[in-house]
Amino acid sequence: MPNYNQYKIFCTVAQELSMTKAAALEHLTTSAISHSVRNLEESLGKKLLEKNGNRIKLTQEGKELYRKISSHFQAIDKIDNEYRLGVKDEKATKVIATTHTFLNDFLLPNTDLLKRAFPNAIFRIETCSMAEVHDLVRSGKADIGLVLTDDKEENDFVTYPIRIVRELIATRNRNISANDIFPAAKILELQLVTIHSDSRSFAFYQNHFSKYDITLTPEIEVRQMDIICQLLKRTDAVGIIYDYLLEELRSKDSNFKELLLQSPLPGRVMAFIKRRDRIEDQSWGLFLQKFKDAVVKQNC
Repeated sequence: MPNYNQYKIFCTVAQELSMTKAAALEHLTTSAISHSVRNLEESLGKKLLEKNGNRIKLTQEGKELYRKISSHFQAIDKIDNEYRLGVKDEKATKVIATTHTFLNDFLLPNTDLLKRAFPNAIFRIETCSMAEVHDLVRSGKADIGLVLTDDKEENDFVTYPIRIVRELIATRNRNISANDIFPAAKILELQLVTIHSDSRSFAFYQNHFSKYDITLTPEIEVRQMDIICQLLKRTDAVGIIYDYLLEELRSKDSNFKELLLQSPLPGRVMAFIKRRDRIEDQSWGLFLQKFKDAVVKQNC
């Protein structure tokens, strides 16, 4: 039968998605952490973790278990702090998950709106890939997430649209004319830079080009959109970026241009996502509307 320590160790692993980090937090060896999780899986008869390259991720059963038990351990930690350390948590912590690019371009310029909407809150920002934002919000480790999404709303999320973001292929390569129209296959002849291939964004691009029997094979993969912009500034590569970033690149270098494609990528919606079973509150709705208004003004 599983014991308290096994659940606690699993909760730490699920939170960190790293055996090494969990071992450091629990003051145990990595092998002890791995052994504890395996024993828990055997006791429950369920696979909780799986490897994804060099990383680990939660299975569906693992996500469900973490969702059910994480709040209990948070409550225990809070009580422990109050009784053992005499610390009372008077301020609620709000966790926001987003990509580094959206943090820089949209959240940081509007932090005053967060303070006004939640005057008694402490904010923690988690920057990660879009796929990881979904996982953090789904597992309950983040209260809200800022992502790009298509028209298909996921069953376990409520989606709050902010603005349309068009994705395009851009370059500063002087040998490519801004007037040339590129068939989809032509992209593969160029040095292509994209978000890493296990992300939701790359899956979106891949799904689009697969309609034309094209499989994207980037030469360089990165984890953040702003790194693509840095690479485009320094090379003659082409990269898939957001439309508003092209305007920023052009303002510093007039050679930047959009590649005109016979099969252009459609726009997607930048939106906040929140788990459907999280209780709606008035402060959140107030922040959302003011944030949306502020973003519209930024882009006027």
